[in-house]
Parts: sequence; C-alpha cells; structure tokens
Amino acid sequence: MTTAWAVAPAGRSWRQVDPLLEAVAPFVDSEAMQGRVHQVRWIPDRSTRIALDRGGGDAVVLEIAPTGVRRTRLADDHALPGLHLILDPARRDERLGELIGATVQRCDVQLVSYRPGSRCVLRCVVRARNTEQEFFIKVLADGVRRYVEANLAVGNVGSAHGIPQLVPPVVGVWTDLDAVVVSAVPGRSASAALAAEPSSPAVREALAASVGALLAMLHQTPPDPVFSANPWTGADELARIADYIPAAWHADPMTAPSLTWLVNALEESCPLDASTSFSHGSFRTGQVIVNGHGLTVLDLDAAGTADPARDLGNSMAYLAWKDVRRTDGNRSTRPLAEVLLEGYLAAGGRVREDSLAWWQAAAITKIAGRRYRSLHTSHWPKLPELLRIAADLLDLDARPGKGLPARPRLPRRQDHAWPLPDLTDPARMTVLLGPLLAPHAIGAEPPTIRGVRTLRIARGRRVVVRCEVTGLADDPEFIVVKDYAQTERAGITHENLVRLSNPPDPRSGIGVPVPLGVLPALGIVAYREAAGRPLTELPEDVALSVARRSGTWLDGIHRTSLPLSRQIDLARELSSVDEWAHEIGQANESLARPALDLAGALRKAASRLPEVSDVPIHKDFHPGHVLQAEDLTVTVIDLDEARMGDPALDVAHMSTYAEEMAVPWALGIRDSFIAGYGELPGDSPAVRLGFYAGYTRLKMAKQRVRSASSSRDLDDETAQTVVDLMKRGAACLDA
Repeated sequence: MTTAWAVAPAGRSWRQVDPLLEAVAPFVDSEAMQGRVHQVRWIPDRSTRIALDRGGGDAVVLEIAPTGVRRTRLADDHALPGLHLILDPARRDERLGELIGATVQRCDVQLVSYRPGSRCVLRCVVRARNTEQEFFIKVLADGVRRYVEANLAVGNVGSAHGIPQLVPPVVGVWTDLDAVVVSAVPGRSASAALAAEPSSPAVREALAASVGALLAMLHQTPPDPVFSANPWTGADELARIADYIPAAWHADPMTAPSLTWLVNALEESCPLDASTSFSHGSFRTGQVIVNGHGLTVLDLDAAGTADPARDLGNSMAYLAWKDVRRTDGNRSTRPLAEVLLEGYLAAGGRVREDSLAWWQAAAITKIAGRRYRSLHTSHWPKLPELLRIAADLLDLDARPGKGLPARPRLPRRQDHAWPLPDLTDPARMTVLLGPLLAPHAIGAEPPTIRGVRTLRIARGRRVVVRCEVTGLADDPEFIVVKDYAQTERAGITHENLVRLSNPPDPRSGIGVPVPLGVLPALGIVAYREAAGRPLTELPEDVALSVARRSGTWLDGIHRTSLPLSRQIDLARELSSVDEWAHEIGQANESLARPALDLAGALRKAASRLPEVSDVPIHKDFHPGHVLQAEDLTVTVIDLDEARMGDPALDVAHMSTYAEEMAVPWALGIRDSFIAGYGELPGDSPAVRLGFYAGYTRLKMAKQRVRSASSSRDLDDETAQTVVDLMKRGAACLDA
C-alpha cells in the first residue's frame, strides 16, 4: 500500500485535487475496501491513476483524465496477461496443486500489492490434505527470469554463510505467465520491528546493524549475466527523480523550489567512476523479514548492478525519513542510519564517502517526490525537514577513492547556513541573494533581507515573493524574487528585463523593473519592485494619459530590432486554446459547448492569418501590468513571457482587457492606448486583431472560471458572464 483514501485533508480547496476526489468518491464508496489503496500516480494537468483494492484478490483501476474517468479491473491489465489465468480459481488451483503434489481443497487469495502495468503480488493460503501452506505469486511485466536468477544467486551466498533462508524459497516458475511462486517466510518486517514501541534503543540498534551486515553480504553476490544486464547509474536515478518535480510544484509550491534545487545540485555532483556490485535495487528495512532463522531479504524484482552506495544510501534515507516522522519520542540514542552504516562496514562492506552522500541525498529527494506524486498529503508538512537533510549531505567534502573511517559519521553541518533556503526565511534568503545584492549596496554593510511575503503562487510554474531589504538605499527598499519550476525561465526573464530596460522611445517616459541578477541553476531572478497603482485603479483623466503613454511605449518596443530569446509558436498557442476550452467545460457543463466552439473557430481562423515579421512583444500586456507611482513614474511589469511575435497580439490583448474593465471610461482607455500606439504594421491588421481578440477573451474566460472554481462560487450568474465573454470572442472572429 502506498497511501490511504481519502488523499486530501478536510478543509483544503485545491483546484485539481478536489474534482479528483469528487470523481473517485463513488467508486471508493461502492467498490473499494476501506483504506486499501495500492497506488496513486498523479500527473498534474494530465491524468491520475488510482488502484483500489476491491477485496477477494481483485482491484479496480481508475484513470482520471480531463476527458473523464476510465475504469478497469485487475484482469484487464494488458501488461500482466498472466493475471487472466491466475485470477481464474480453477486454473490457478490446478497449477498450485501441481506444485505441491496434491489437490487444492481451498485457496484464499488476497491482493498484497499492485502497480498497474508493472507488478502484482497475490497471497494464497492453500489448504490441501488437511494442512495449510502460504505462498506468494508475483507477476512481473518484465518477466521473472531476472528475479529467479537473482534469488538463486543470493540464496547461494546465504548458504555459504550458513543462512538457510536469506531469500524466500522459489517453489514454482510459470514463465508462460511471467509469474513466480515463492513460499511465505514467517516473521515481521525489520521496519515494523524498528518502529515497535516496546523495543529498547539497544535492541533497535542491534537490528539496524544486522540489516547493514545483511546488505554487505548481498553485495558479495557474484555477477550473473541476467541481472548484470540491468545496470543502474546516477543518471538513471536523476531521470527518475526529475519525474516528480511537476507534482511537487502543483502540490506544494513553497517547498518545490528546494526539491528542484536539490535535483540541480545532484546533477552537478553526480559521482563518476564508482565500482559496481550486485544491487538489490530498492533495499530498505521494509524489504527485510525478521524471523527465527535470522533475516530474509524480499523483492529482488529490480536486481541488477550499481554502485554499492545505491542500496546503502537508499536504506539510510528511509531510516532518516522514519526519524523525521517519528512523533512518540521513542528514538535511539544515535540515528539508526548511522548504526546501519556501521554494521555494513563491520561486515566488510566498502563504499566511497562521496558516493554514499550523493546516493543518500538522491534517495531522500526521491522519497519526498514520491509523496507528492502519490498525494500522500499527511506527509507533506514533514518534507521540508527531510529535504534539509539531503542538502546537508551534498555539502559534505568528498574524498574520492577512500573508504569510510572505522567509526563513520553522518554528514552534519552546523557552522553555516543551509544553501537551499525556504523562500520565506529572511536569514536564508539573505545568504542566497547576497551575491546579487552586494554590487548594489550603498555602504560597507552588505544588504540584509528583513522580511519576506508571498505574493503569488502559480502552481506548477513559479512562486513570487516580496522581500524588504536594507542596505540598497537610505530607506528600506523592496525587491521581487521569482522562482521558476523550469529553471531556464529565470535567465530568460532577467534577459528580457535587461534588454527592455532602456525604452526605445523616451517620449513615453515608461520603464521596466530594474534587474538585480539571476541564479540560473536555482531558477531565481530578482529585481527592484515597481511601486504604484495599476492603470485599472487610476482616476479617469490619469488613466487615459497613462494608457496613451503605454501605447507609445509599446509602439517603440515593436519597432526595435532588439532580439529576444524565445519566439511565439502558433501551434503551441492553439494547443493552449484547446486546454482552456476543456478546463472551462469541466468547471461547468453549460460552458463546454461555447468554449469548444470558440476554440474550434480560433483554430479555423488561425489558418487565415498572414505571415508577418516577428518583433519583440510583451505577450501578456494589459492594464493591470502598467503601474503609476506617486512620483508619476510609469512601469510595465511581468515581462516573463516576452518574446518575438506578431505585434497584433499585444495590441489586441491590451485593447480587449481594457474593453472588459468594469469602469465607465473603459472604452476611453482602449482608444487612448490605440491613439498612442498608432497604426498596426503588417498585412491584414483587422484579421490579426480579430483573431487575437478572440484568443484573449477565451483566455479571460478560463481565468474567470479558474478563479470562481477555486472559491467554489461558479454560480449561474458567473457562468452566464463567462458565456457572454466567449460570445464576444466569437464575434471578434466574424468581424
């Protein structure tokens, strides 16, 4: 089991998760056993897969996508075709009878674990000749040969050391079904034993050391052509971890930057030229059974070869995670991860210190990422603390080629600040932004951040915070810091600010925020805050004047030959149009048809657009992004999306937003802006302006639906307002 339903705590309002809960709830109520969820795999904006236990050895799998919910059963898993026969009681019992040499009188089946498209484990309690035997049937999408060969090789190592059950005995191999049958091994997991409340610290430490010694023994397994053909490298580990980043940004944008930065740090410090040995693939205390014979290791499905630090780091990471979650105060005198490492070394295990720190940090980052993708929301508050441990590990001074000392230490750093700060922590942000702020200091003392406030969170994309800084001016000053999920966006935004900082037409008297610098590896850009009120809140006479000046400024930008890094992609914009339409339709059924109709009309109209020369455009230019300060300074903000494109997009975008403003002088603002801008260059201006006006109104409709949905007040009146907005968008295409 990976989690328990319901996945989201009461009282939370999440735009993507709440509809997910509503879609799944009927199936949970009617088909699932309470609390038994085998897998949740959340891919934001795309799909969610949930495998629910139905009892009786069966499961229901739900694929929730923007288009609806698809339901299948365990026997429908095409990647595990052997399940068809195994789930047939008569044929399964016949096969089991052949293995035990007796007729099966009764077979009780329980689904132990299931990952759709990958693996399934069934527990079978078989009664024959008035005796009961317990077996596990494992069905693997990749076939069972690697598992069987690894089980045999590890078993031989155990026999050489006088351990009869180092692995569960294999009693049958059904290659035609991609299945293997193993005898159950009595006992409980080492993970459960370590967590047992009555256990003394000394008992827990002795068990942790024994698990370390067991791993050292596993790493002595001689290479085999079958599992040796499955090597695992640091690059493989990084690719897997990177898959978790989108879920983290959507689920917890304030912690997601730390996870993203850790992935970047792991990429920069990936160990090279490490020796390899047999690798379990997912070794941790939960994979070890404690019984009267000693210890038995389970689940060799992913066996292969790797740096021995992979298994060791993974097991230590899970023990660190156990310590982070423990709330009962029942801890050992020393971290159990350290004790396990000690047991590993004492049993002859050898590993490089730099490799171990890297693999442990990678495993910790992976643990955190999995908690986001599985929507394990109860664990999310603990993940920042877990990620700090990984950051400390990566700060360890590596000593390549040397073994660990006889009494190993876990890397700990207390003497200076953690390099991957919380975005809302002033002290840590002062350290992080120090190199960017120092060149702008006005005195001998370095600039210091005194306070941080979160301004905006765009789930899956970026976090924006406002920092109060001393040392940049006579009075405290404010700066804006943006952290992007796609780290390259920071460099692009900084470049846009630098290139557009000098207005090509000084008559406008308009500028952009002053850039302070960029940390490209962390996806962070910083600039001085542009103070003032947006054009939407200015008095009529002031608003008309500022609108005219903004038109003059935009015309000057469009007439420059200044190159920007990115270029508009019409095909991608049309793809966004389709996504907006689907999102609108999902929010309210009555909106689906007008949204899809407008999206279809935009696609058709796009084929009639003439080719024009691309110029620098803002791409998100509207009255809310034009600010006037008390000293009458005017600033255009939010140049994140600036790129090369058709100037008609900016003109239509600004004009459309102005027309939809809820002030009596809205049309006056539009006309003043156009008067300041002048004539639109290029062929067929009316066609281009009409297309982008329709495009902008569909975008605005999506924004209003999203805003209403997040506050759960998408009532009939709001829905009608959105419908009217889309009708006006369609009319722009007919003009």
